[in-house]
Amino acid sequence: FRAKLSFQYEPETYAAMRENVSMLEALSGWRVKEELERMLMESGARQALEDLHELKVLELLLPELDALKGLAQPADYHREGDCFEHVLKIAGSFRSDDNIDVRVAAVLHDIGKAKTFSRGPKRIRFDDHAEVSAELAGKILERLQYTKERREKIVWLIAHHMMLGPTLEMPEKRQAHWYFHPWFGDLMRLFWLDIAGTDPS
Repeated sequence: FRAKLSFQYEPETYAAMRENVSMLEALSGWRVKEELERMLMESGARQALEDLHELKVLELLLPELDALKGLAQPADYHREGDCFEHVLKIAGSFRSDDNIDVRVAAVLHDIGKAKTFSRGPKRIRFDDHAEVSAELAGKILERLQYTKERREKIVWLIAHHMMLGPTLEMPEKRQAHWYFHPWFGDLMRLFWLDIAGTDPS
């Protein structure tokens, strides 16, 4: 409701929410999915994710996403801040015609960075993070009782979210393989959101 109506919490209500967050463990994966998707479809999606972190809900229900908080990124490419701030900036960039699968993929597309973080000689690196993110996302979506068809699509989008550059360098016949893929349009939306969540964008 806060994501939808943009109100402030009553202090005692906020305190009670933090105090009783463990009660959420009783929710089914399906119910968590339904509530999360409602939040992501609202104009206040960024605020909703910030609240879920502050209230310790992400730590409890989506620890893979919560792990991005405080995870540094290479400053040359991501001046917006840590990995979680990148996700928040993306959520604040959702457009009205971004469908829910694209939004879920956008929120989860970098969750593998916590496992692939390394300091190279020149900068921070996240080698193979797209593949690791896709694997983790598949487990999350199964936990949240997504259908097989939706899991496959969202995982595919996440696994290929680093393909924009390589696609442009492919021979035309190989490019056609991508352009005519049924999910390519949504992949382009994910590319756009990934860039929109980056400063400089």
